[in-house]
Parts: sequence; C-alpha cells; structure tokens
Amino acid sequence: MITASAYGEKGHEELLLILKTLSAVADDKHQALIKGIKGKFDRNGLLESNTFAKVSKLVTDFITSVS
Repeated sequence: MITASAYGEKGHEELLLILKTLSAVADDKHQALIKGIKGKFDRNGLLESNTFAKVSKLVTDFITSVS
C-alpha cells in the first residue's frame, strides 16, 4: 500500500484500518507513506531518486514475499 499526498498520515491510517477490517495482513515493509508528493517530481516529471528507491524497494520486497 502506498499513500502519496500532501500529508497523508490520517488517510494512510484509515486505509490500514480498512485493510485490517477485511482481515488483510498489512506488513510494515509492504507499505509507504510519501508526504508532499507534488514536490517529489522534477520539471521533467521524473520522481526524485530517494522516493524512487523507496518505492522500488517496496515493490521488490512485496514481489519476494508473494513468490
């Protein structure tokens, strides 16, 4: 689960609550909160390297866990 917004804490928390209500397992290493998402892109629309690395790791960890 990735929450990307201006702040996002409350929205992220609510999404986790919904997932838990549905009996989903919400492992910490399979979720990310990206605050200030608009500021994470350069003039060319490319995602900054730190955020890209964070999302890439999240996806890699998730793929490894379901393989």
